[in-house]
Amino acid sequence: MRLITIQCKAEMLRIIRNPYYVFWSLLMPIIFYFIFTRVVNTGNDDPTWRAHYLMSMATFSVMGSAIMTLGIRLVQERTQGWTTFIRITPLPGSVYFFGKINFESHAVFFTLKLKIALLLLKVVFCQISVIS
Repeated sequence: MRLITIQCKAEMLRIIRNPYYVFWSLLMPIIFYFIFTRVVNTGNDDPTWRAHYLMSMATFSVMGSAIMTLGIRLVQERTQGWTTFIRITPLPGSVYFFGKINFESHAVFFTLKLKIALLLLKVVFCQISVIS
């Protein structure tokens, strides 16, 4: 269990240091939300529409981070020969794989929790109804 925890921490540092992940999964939905609710005049000032748009950007963020990170990184590591180096270390392959899967699920749920917290803050402070 300790090895999986250490592997998860290494994966966390690796993902946070990846500028593409930070930009496309965390910053881009926030930028899109700001652009389409504050900057661009869409002609729709309905707070309910803004809440629905916030949830669509949260979905974009969660799905983007789920699809773009784990599978692509596994393929890149295999083509670059990183998995060959992992095989010659004392770290079992199952710990390496489960560490990746475990952190990936935590990252997706963290992103989802962050977006839900933003929605709740918007509901409380802007007094909007999410239910149509």
